[in-house]
Amino acid sequence: MVAIIDSPDFMFSDEDVNSYSKIKKFRLFIKGIIVGLIFENTEKQTFCFFMNTLFRSKNKIFYEDGFYTKKILGKYNFSYPNKRIVRIIKNESHHLRTIFQSYCLDELQFEKNDVIIDCGANVGELRYSFLEMDIDVNYISFEPDPYSFKCLEKNISTENLGKINNIGLSNENAPKEFFIDAEGANSSLEYFGTKKSVTIESKKLDNFSLDKIKLLKIEAEGHEKEVLDGAIETLKKTQYVAVDYGPEKGIYQESTASDVINLLYEVNFELIKTSSFREIGLFKNKNLEIQND
Repeated sequence: MVAIIDSPDFMFSDEDVNSYSKIKKFRLFIKGIIVGLIFENTEKQTFCFFMNTLFRSKNKIFYEDGFYTKKILGKYNFSYPNKRIVRIIKNESHHLRTIFQSYCLDELQFEKNDVIIDCGANVGELRYSFLEMDIDVNYISFEPDPYSFKCLEKNISTENLGKINNIGLSNENAPKEFFIDAEGANSSLEYFGTKKSVTIESKKLDNFSLDKIKLLKIEAEGHEKEVLDGAIETLKKTQYVAVDYGPEKGIYQESTASDVINLLYEVNFELIKTSSFREIGLFKNKNLEIQND
């Protein structure tokens, strides 16, 4: 059904479409066509009006000051730079729990003020997934995309939910060309065919002298190996690494799985879980396990 309608995943994420009657499936089919037309032909306030009409919820999405925003978790105004706001239009709790599970974090036991490093934070969904799970953490994020960072600033700094850094993590300290995906979340230090780019500051994670890290999450759109190369000393002080090594590198959308897994094995991490949602692996630092024993 999803493939036939070619609609955004948010329409089906919390529903069992296979259990629907033929009539209900047909209605969903028509709704999918309408959603596609809205995405293609409307923007800003008009887009929000039509989407709110189709997907009624207590808190509506709205467009203001260049951001698409919705009040979530009872009190936070959560913003996106583009129409990805639809990810939370129906059921933000379901979406945030899915984020948490997609990085295999339900496998771990977290304690108050555990240090969480979010490399490729985008707009800060990971931080809010911890809020959804009622886990209070020490959140430190890195996001080089200037448009996503403005939202990260609103979502995290304005709410005093952690520290943010408008920096790209890599294997060297140097200015780099950063390639922009204005409509999605695939901006990257790896060229993928876009015509839009900016120059950003890139640094090694090791420069920040972070310590006692519970989790390092990496979502670098094909630049994961370089991030890890610049974090060798930091990895020695990190218990777990959750990394997306799916096919996202460059024009040919190559996987970084072999490079990522080999590097982490070399520094004595072991793969303990793979995600059922995406190509994400959760790795455990065996050296710290030995020290704790």
